[in-house]
Amino acid sequence: MNEFRSEQDLLGEVAVPANALYGAHTARALDNFDLAGRPLQGELVHAYGVVKLACALTNRGLGVWADDPQKADAIEAACRELADGRLDEHVVVDLLQGGAGTSTNMNVNEVIANRALEIVGAEKDAIEDRQPAGARARATTPASSRAARRARASLRARPAARPSAARPAPGIPARSNVPADGCG
Repeated sequence: MNEFRSEQDLLGEVAVPANALYGAHTARALDNFDLAGRPLQGELVHAYGVVKLACALTNRGLGVWADDPQKADAIEAACRELADGRLDEHVVVDLLQGGAGTSTNMNVNEVIANRALEIVGAEKDAIEDRQPAGARARATTPASSRAARRARASLRARPAARPSAARPAPGIPARSNVPADGCG
């Protein structure tokens, strides 16, 4: 049996799976933009986490959350989890969703906000003041795309950074100047 929670947005009430970290905006995007039937690639999702973390750290530095350091800690922790790939299953918008990344940005914002609320022991409710301010789609989408491309290019340029490249093929001795984990 599927359990749902009810969330409210400007269009009214919408049912969201109870265990999902996304909210009303993402639930509507899933209904409206079911085009490719494929979610975003992990590299892009992780890059969004890095960009949102930069926004959160900037907000902390500017004193945006000076009166609530617990909120800042929780948002930063949620951004790190997203960047580390631990929240991938909650970024569910379609790869070919409409617009200039707005649905993707909102999905990421809702995941960060709701994960931050979980961290502080509150109920899920992806309210705007729990999200990294200044992290709008028109800025985060191109920045995240560039960061994901650079990360992928970096991995291609440095084969030793890939775990599979760290182990020599059968019958080929390991090079003594490269540690077994491929780092060095």
